[in-house]
Amino acid sequence: MDMMLDIVHEELENSIRIKDRYKKAFFKLPKGSLSKKIIDGHEYYYLAYWAPSKKVKTRYLGKLSEAQIQKYQDKIRKRREYKKLIKQAEEQIKFYQKVLKYGRKDTIR
Repeated sequence: MDMMLDIVHEELENSIRIKDRYKKAFFKLPKGSLSKKIIDGHEYYYLAYWAPSKKVKTRYLGKLSEAQIQKYQDKIRKRREYKKLIKQAEEQIKFYQKVLKYGRKDTIR
């Protein structure tokens, strides 16, 4: 049983490391969504996101080329993927913690 708990403990540590890596990558990417406004026939782009004050904030990006627009959309999509991966890693961590908690109780008997 101790060997199994050691393996679970290793997996717990791996999951924590992976979650930390995901979080670092997550925070490097832009949050929010890309919005386009047409003013006097010209397209201008903004990054709209929720601020901690529970208000929608916008950051002016300017006129963007198609390549730049695609780059921002890819980064925003990647950030959403990382958010899902972080949540999955947190669920794994909780599971491994429960296994370790109850596994130790069983070995005490």
